[in-house]
Amino acid sequence: MSANKQDLVVKFAEKMEITKKDSDKYVTGLFDLIEDITIAEGKLQVIGHGTYSIKDVAARDGISKLGGVEKPWHNDACKKPAFSPGKNFKEKCN
Repeated sequence: MSANKQDLVVKFAEKMEITKKDSDKYVTGLFDLIEDITIAEGKLQVIGHGTYSIKDVAARDGISKLGGVEKPWHNDACKKPAFSPGKNFKEKCN
């Protein structure tokens, strides 16, 4: 099963006994804040939940051999978001 943001908004509204409109505002605000802090600081650690970070990805070159034809390719260096779950989160998964 998979959940999306709207599912999270509904569950949060039920758990906190608030309206879906307020819940959407809080959930959106939390994710915006997580993104803003992670981008500004490079890392956000939430004890027990996990760590959000920005990782540097090096440029890469390679050769695709799909279809029997070799075609060179290049990916530029970039930054990408990463998440590493904390101990409590890992334990709850098992």
